[in-house]
Amino acid sequence: MTVHSSEKSIVPYRLYSTLTKDEIDNLFSPHSAHCRCYNELLSDLEYNNNCIQLNSLPLIAQVEVTTKCNIKCVHCGRIDWLLSGVFGDKARALKGEDIAWDTFQCIIPILPYVKLCIVSGFGEPLLYSRFQEMIEIIRKYGADIHFTTNGLLLDREMVKFLIERQAYIIAISLDAATSKTYDSIRKGSNFEKVIENIHNFALMKIRAKSSRPEIRLDFIAMRRNIEELPQFVELAHRLGADAVLVDYLRVLTEDMKADSLYFHQDLANKYILDARTTAKKLGIKLDDYGLFGHESVEKQAAPTKCKDVWNKVYIQFDGTIYPCCLCKTPMGSLRSHSIVEIWNNQAYQDLRYSFVAGNPPDHCKYCLFSSSRDIINKRGTHIGFEREPQKELIIPQSNIKFVPPTDEDTLRKEYNNLVDYAKYLEVYKLICNKKPVESSKPLEDTSAWQITKPLLQKLLPTSYYDSLRKWYHTFKTHF
Repeated sequence: MTVHSSEKSIVPYRLYSTLTKDEIDNLFSPHSAHCRCYNELLSDLEYNNNCIQLNSLPLIAQVEVTTKCNIKCVHCGRIDWLLSGVFGDKARALKGEDIAWDTFQCIIPILPYVKLCIVSGFGEPLLYSRFQEMIEIIRKYGADIHFTTNGLLLDREMVKFLIERQAYIIAISLDAATSKTYDSIRKGSNFEKVIENIHNFALMKIRAKSSRPEIRLDFIAMRRNIEELPQFVELAHRLGADAVLVDYLRVLTEDMKADSLYFHQDLANKYILDARTTAKKLGIKLDDYGLFGHESVEKQAAPTKCKDVWNKVYIQFDGTIYPCCLCKTPMGSLRSHSIVEIWNNQAYQDLRYSFVAGNPPDHCKYCLFSSSRDIINKRGTHIGFEREPQKELIIPQSNIKFVPPTDEDTLRKEYNNLVDYAKYLEVYKLICNKKPVESSKPLEDTSAWQITKPLLQKLLPTSYYDSLRKWYHTFKTHF
C-alpha cells in the first residue's frame, strides 16, 4: 500500500507501508500531530463507553487569561461570578486580575494533546500583557486558538499577528446592529470603532489570502435587541464576517428579568426565523440554539452526555480548574496538584458518573449547550436565579470500565479500517502505561495484539497484516 507524503499530513493515523527513520523517531513525539489524533480517538471511545476514570487527556483547554475588562455590559455575569468565588469584595472584582505566568505554564504538559485552546473567560483577553507570548507557545505545540473579544483592541498590529499565527476563530461580541442599541447593552464601548476594526480585519485577511482566522460575530438575544437580528446578519455579511452565533440571554439578576426572551417567545421565534432566511440568502453561516416550542423538543429529544466533562478543562486565572465556564463546582487547583492529577481526581470522576447516571448537577441541567433535553422551553434555563435546588447525588463505589469491542460485527460496524482499530488498541495500551516502547519487543507479546490477531488474519489481506506487524515492531518510542 503506497501513501503519498501529502496524504500522510492529512490522514495522520493511516497505516503506512514504509516509514523513514525520521518518521519512526518523530511519530509519537510531543510535537507530532499523531499523539493529538490518538488522544482524540481515545477520548471519543472513553466518552462513548461511559468511562469515569480516563486515560485520554483534555482535547479542549480554556484559559481565563484575565478578569479585567474595559467595558461594562448589562448582561455580563463577570462580577457576580467573581464575588461568588475568589474575590471577597466588589472593588477587587471590578479591578480584575491577570493569570500568573507560572499558572499558565502548568498546562504546557498537556498542550501536545490539546486540539483547541480557548484563551478567554470572564474578561477581555487582549488586555493581558503577555497575550501574544502565550499564543506563540500554544501554536508552537500545534493547538488551535479561539477567543472571544469585545473588539476594541483588535488593531491592525494584533490582527496581523493573529493572521500570521493562523488562529482558528475570533469571536467578536457585538449584540446589536445599531449604535443606539449597542450603547444600551455594551456600556463604555465604541460601536463605530469596533465596526471599523471588524471591517479592517476582514480586509487584511483578503490581502493575506488567508481563510484564517474565522471572524464570528456574537449576538446575545434579548428583548431590547431581538428585532435587530436580521439586520445584524446583514451587517455581518457587509463587514466581511464569516459567521454569526445567536445565544439566548441568561438572566442572573432581577433587574435583567424583563429582557429575557422566555417571556417573548413568539417574538423571538419570528426574528430568529427571519434571520435564518436572511443568512441563507446572503450565504453567511448562522448558528442559533433553536426556537421555543415544538422545534426545540424535536431537536433535543435524544439524551446525550455533555462532552465537556470528558474532554475539556476550564482554567480560571487563579489556577482553579472547572469543567467549563458555566459550572461553579471547582474540580481542583493548580496551586496544589498537576492538571493531569486533577483530570482524574474524585471530583471529576463523580461529575462524569452523574451524567452516566442521568442526574447531572443543576447548572448542567439548564445549560443551553446541552442537547440532552427540551432545554430551551425551561424557565430555569433563562432565569438562573429561580432554579430549583439540586438533589443530592449518590456516587457508588464501583467504577465503569472500558472494554474494547472484539466481535467481528461490532468492529465492522464501528470501524471502517480494522488496521487502524488494531493500531488504536495497541496505542491505548501504550497511553495507559505512559512508558517507552522497546523496539525489540515482539508485537505478539502484547495483550492488544492477542485480541485482534485472529480477526486481522481472517479479515485482512496478508500484505496489510504483515505491514501492521512490521510497523509496530519497527517504531521505537511513544510519548
